[in-house]
Amino acid sequence: MDNTSSDLIGQRNLRIGHLKELRALGINPYPSESIKEYANHEVVSNFERLKGKTMTLAGRIMNKREHGKLIFADLQDQSGVIQIAIKKDDLKEDLESGNLSWGQLKLIDVGDIIQVSGTLDKTVQGEISIFVERINILTKSIRPMPTNLDDKEQQFRRRYVDLVLNLDRKEQFMRKAKFYEVNRQFLKDHGFVELETPVLERVTGGADATPFTTHHNALDQDFFLRISTELYQKRLIGGGFEKIFVIGPNFRNEGLSDEHLQEYYQIEWYWAYANFQDNMNMLKDMFKHIALEVYGKTKFTTHGHTFDLADDWEEIDYQAAIQDRFGVDIFKTDQSEMIKK
Repeated sequence: MDNTSSDLIGQRNLRIGHLKELRALGINPYPSESIKEYANHEVVSNFERLKGKTMTLAGRIMNKREHGKLIFADLQDQSGVIQIAIKKDDLKEDLESGNLSWGQLKLIDVGDIIQVSGTLDKTVQGEISIFVERINILTKSIRPMPTNLDDKEQQFRRRYVDLVLNLDRKEQFMRKAKFYEVNRQFLKDHGFVELETPVLERVTGGADATPFTTHHNALDQDFFLRISTELYQKRLIGGGFEKIFVIGPNFRNEGLSDEHLQEYYQIEWYWAYANFQDNMNMLKDMFKHIALEVYGKTKFTTHGHTFDLADDWEEIDYQAAIQDRFGVDIFKTDQSEMIKK
């Protein structure tokens, strides 16, 4: 677990050297089989029940701390981090099974994905740890792991690194997945059917946006990536469906920022024999339900504004709001007058 070179090329060369040494020992640094009995969070959360149990975990080494004949390291998986403690006298070598000895631990670097087997207990300082008896390499990392990734553009371009370094970002991904799961189930519970609509369209519609254009070789025709699911959903309503929804990507070839992506996911539903008030009432119930299921609360603060979704929702008249703000009556003022205002 030694990184003696501070420059990136030197560290990469050092890791390639470790890779070659592992192979010279007959160890496959990228085995096709592995064992993982528990998630880290499950172990930590159920320590009292699992204490003293021998188990096998797997994850990525995020850092290490050497103290003579004892090495501590943080093992990170999707659920979180757990400490591993490696004592020289407890480590069992078996190269045929890929188990490394104490002297071979220098071939493991921060960023490597490993498998450890050992006993769950606490250190003298009270830290929940796996006291390792066997350690196997699962994936040798060639490039050194950065210590941080704060640049927004790099976070987008190298999201895989961002997810490793920033666990809160992974939580955002999990919340997004749960958001769509809860939203989908809410609509199903209200009698809606989930359907699919084409992504490639001969004619775009449903929004005022610039589409991406592609060419269909077999038909020798230009097609567009959809900017909305609206047109095909309305055709489905015309075909006899009464309550439908679509969850999927839309594509709009326009402005790009960290809050406005050209490819984004959207949920859109259509409900026959219902008016706007029916939709408003269901929408309020939907937002409150999703907030409770995903966040466990209905009160939020964003951009300096605090609101509670459980409160009564104020209804704003669209026509009156525009007239109050701009002095324009959208039903009576002609377009030339609107432009002047």
